[in-house]
Amino acid sequence: MPFKHGLNMSWQSTNTDLFNTIETPLNNWLFDSASLTKRLLNQCKTFEVYVLDQEQSSLSIDERTMFDCDDIHCREVLLVCDGTAHVYARTLMPTATLEHANEQLKTLTNSSLGEILFNDPSMTRSNIEVCQTTSETLKVLSQQLSLPQQDTIWGRRSMFHLNDYPLSVAEFFLPGSYAYSKALL
Repeated sequence: MPFKHGLNMSWQSTNTDLFNTIETPLNNWLFDSASLTKRLLNQCKTFEVYVLDQEQSSLSIDERTMFDCDDIHCREVLLVCDGTAHVYARTLMPTATLEHANEQLKTLTNSSLGEILFNDPSMTRSNIEVCQTTSETLKVLSQQLSLPQQDTIWGRRSMFHLNDYPLSVAEFFLPGSYAYSKALL
């Protein structure tokens, strides 16, 4: 699990100065409120979800403020297109969400969370927050995956609710990701 003690980032909303400095196409990927899974599927021939870990997790101070409980399950995955990892994603789900929100959450394995979320008519999503990070953990993960070197990595997160049960999804566009390609505007 890359972030064993929680994900501690400086998240910012769209009404900050950081928002105005983000270049296209990255801006377009960061603030796209549609399904990231579907968008990635449209860019590649083969798509896979590779589960890094799925278990109860320690949370950062920031992550604790998002939930009313401490009983949180964490799922960390890579979204892989044509054999190359493009996105690292960390999903936090309270036990109540797993038990009551949508039966499919209990049996995700290598399935796409995005397909479940965006096909559930009860789904609502909060505003997207973004961050720019030089996280050593993400740099090491990128090196292990033989991805190109990159000084900063961009991420986004938002809260989803299924039948009023919350879950948080943070997604980081790894070096070489489609999100950084001007050719895909």
